[in-house]
Amino acid sequence: MQIKIKLLKVERKGTKYIIKESRDLVVIGRSLTSNESALAVQTKLNITRKVLVVSFLYNDEKFVQIKAEYFKVERTYHLGQFIELYLSKAALALEDFING
Repeated sequence: MQIKIKLLKVERKGTKYIIKESRDLVVIGRSLTSNESALAVQTKLNITRKVLVVSFLYNDEKFVQIKAEYFKVERTYHLGQFIELYLSKAALALEDFING
């Protein structure tokens, strides 16, 4: 299923994040497999979402916004022309980010 996301390249400044770059993309939302869910538990990463992005569109951004929720990119997996982003829900809100 296609979903709209915003890739955020940020710099931490105290308790806030300064947005250095922001890009809107349409990506493919994927379900976590049972093996991926088990691995997330073993590594103590709370991975809750996975999205597929065209490789050349991803520039090592560390945060993703989906609607009003923020996610941290926990790991990536390169699949040739695509990259899978494994995301965990971040305890962040709009007021934690400052446009740079």
